[in-house]
Amino acid sequence: MVKELLFKIAKSPLMGGVVGTAFRFCSPVIPVKKVLQNREIIAFYHPKPSYQSHLIITPKRAIKSLRELSEEKFFGYFPAILSAADEISVNNPKFRENFTLIANGGPRQEVGQVHFHMFTNHKSVNDYDGRQPGEVVYRDENIRVIKHPEPNWDVHYLLLPEASEGEGSENRCLQAVLKSIDLLDEIEGIVNRGYRRCGSLRWERQRRCFMSLRGRR
Repeated sequence: MVKELLFKIAKSPLMGGVVGTAFRFCSPVIPVKKVLQNREIIAFYHPKPSYQSHLIITPKRAIKSLRELSEEKFFGYFPAILSAADEISVNNPKFRENFTLIANGGPRQEVGQVHFHMFTNHKSVNDYDGRQPGEVVYRDENIRVIKHPEPNWDVHYLLLPEASEGEGSENRCLQAVLKSIDLLDEIEGIVNRGYRRCGSLRWERQRRCFMSLRGRR
């Protein structure tokens, strides 16, 4: 009962912005089943899971959205989220074989705090293994944008950041994805065609990194 009440409060427009601050200063007393936490993030089981082995990973700081997460003052948090997912997958048998990490955008993000859903064995987005090239919509040195070769939505793109290593590579990946979202909205009108309802950012094990952008017309 307490968990459900807190979940409803977190989803309210007025309280969503303080969720990150609450986890930063009050995490020891928040009644969630924690899986991992450090100075930057906290990971816990979703109080109302929609998927198998459903976790939430969120920064311990008030950050409203993916776009805000990409700002320079927050640069350490996105790598910390990906590192936490990797650590959980190594130490938890449920996630060892595979997992999916998703961040919803627009109205689909019901809590006013950026957070990632980590779960297993879900096929809502067609797997992409790179063997089918798809029609290239846009490409530069940082990212390749293609139409999904096997779409399961009316609007379905894949955004594939180019492989990069070294300090700051995760944030460059996020910046490239957000830039491509803006470009697709400009040339294809993806926002009006449903992205803000159905967009999701997805990473998988082995540093395979892509975004599946989808929605209804």
